[in-house]
Amino acid sequence: MTDFLIGRQPIFDRNLDVFGYELLFRSLNTGPQANGTVITQQLIVDAILELGLEKLTGRARAFINFTADNVLTGAAALLPSDRVVVEILEDAKVTADLICAVRRLADQGYRIALDDFVFDPRWEPMLQIAHIVKLDVRAQEESQLKRAIDRLKAYGVQILLEKIETEAEFQLYHSQGGDYFQGYFLSSPQMVAGRRLGASQQAILQILSVLHTTADLHQVAELIRRDVALSYKLLNFINSAYFALPEHIDSIEQTVILLGLESIKRWVSLLMLSTEGQKRPKELIQISLIRARMCEQLASASNKADPNQAFLVGLFSNLDALLAMPLPEVLKTLPLAPEVQAGLHQQGPLGEILCCALNYERWQLARTCCAGLPLSAIGRIYLDSLAWAQQIYASLY
Repeated sequence: MTDFLIGRQPIFDRNLDVFGYELLFRSLNTGPQANGTVITQQLIVDAILELGLEKLTGRARAFINFTADNVLTGAAALLPSDRVVVEILEDAKVTADLICAVRRLADQGYRIALDDFVFDPRWEPMLQIAHIVKLDVRAQEESQLKRAIDRLKAYGVQILLEKIETEAEFQLYHSQGGDYFQGYFLSSPQMVAGRRLGASQQAILQILSVLHTTADLHQVAELIRRDVALSYKLLNFINSAYFALPEHIDSIEQTVILLGLESIKRWVSLLMLSTEGQKRPKELIQISLIRARMCEQLASASNKADPNQAFLVGLFSNLDALLAMPLPEVLKTLPLAPEVQAGLHQQGPLGEILCCALNYERWQLARTCCAGLPLSAIGRIYLDSLAWAQQIYASLY
């Protein structure tokens, strides 16, 4: 198998559910300057066919960049039509052959997207075929984008706004008729009054089962640390005036041991009675799980920090977005060790590990580094973390 890096960026619908993931790829053999045709071919052969779409995108659709050559050589035929969005790059030369090839793909059930679209007469035939049109909100003024959205709606296509960086931008383009949204806006929430996290009922039931059968606190700790809401609630619980903390908290397992069997039973029973089914953006939970596992493995591979602390840093790295509260305000309520708090502020050894995970997630590969680990090793850790997070998430939600 060719050595490669692969990443993904979520694409959300109007309800903030994940519609698909744009797959990002770089071969370590051809280097970053390889042309788009080669990159897509290798993504299909080395990554998707080797790993399987299920491992990369779950049940969501995969958005894959196609050059004109990729389309004309039939590369899309290797992929399932009901799982893939063929994204035609903006620099494609629109010819009669390309138009016919794209129309055949649409007739075969593939969804067609036009990337970084700007109105031009040569793209008119493609607009008649396309299902989705992507607009870069950084490339045009707000007024221009509004006119473009209104004009495109006449073609019956759905509009995907990309590079949205704030919740305010999401709300703006949501109100203007956008259908799908891509960017880091979930990590930059509008700060409002505290938002209550809802813990997974299934996770609570699993913990109760363990508590009343084997009473294995190590297994209980493992179940709790798979769920960001439960982990947050547990640390708030132990930080209450009811407990006299002998030391700072380094890990979920340490917290469980400090509380002991009876207190854990009491806490889980209270959760069972009080848990609400409030909707959370589900992708935030998956992102938290991926970061937690990735930080843990980066710490182990680099010997740079304690893996349990690194897991906690990754798991809680999205708490500000989940709670719609500034991170310093959230951290005031948690009895975290100074090293963990520093890590969440992206400082110290744990902060370097978190930054590595964040840079890879955001496909900023030039800035992705951790204690001299090769980029290929970091890429493998990401894929392992992705598979682990999907398995854990599926078992809990």
